[in-house]
Amino acid sequence: MQSKRRNLKQKSQGKGVARAVDDTDRAILAELRKNPQASNKSLAQKLGVSEMTIANRIDRLISDRLMKITTQRDVRTLGLNVLGFIEIYVNDEDVKTVGRRIGDVPNVIAATIQADHPQIIVMLAARDTVQLSHLLEAEIAPIAGVNRAVTSMCLEVLRHRPGIAVL
Repeated sequence: MQSKRRNLKQKSQGKGVARAVDDTDRAILAELRKNPQASNKSLAQKLGVSEMTIANRIDRLISDRLMKITTQRDVRTLGLNVLGFIEIYVNDEDVKTVGRRIGDVPNVIAATIQADHPQIIVMLAARDTVQLSHLLEAEIAPIAGVNRAVTSMCLEVLRHRPGIAVL
């Protein structure tokens, strides 16, 4: 009997069964999107529940992989002022393998696999266009399977939505 209870407890803690997200969970997520540094106390006051409820709900949202606590840093504070996007066309290699190798290149922010051509799109940050060219020519182009790379440089970021990601 005790073994059964343990299994049910584990499942209810996000280790086996997806749970429904209710209005309180949605409200917590919405408030944290507006103010990621909100304290449990301020969330509790705003939502009319106890601090313990907030703490428990956040713990469950994290364990159920519905929320992840991360930090974000503006890459410009690191002196990385150029944002580039590279379309990668792959030949004779496993696309995921090529994508993982590209993901290991310094300054790569994201490497995503696409449904069609180009097979991979890369986002990277560089100090300047010289470093961007170097990263492309010396780090990415030599990777086995990279057939062709087409580079675009971002002129201006019009909208960035922090807090939305694949967990």
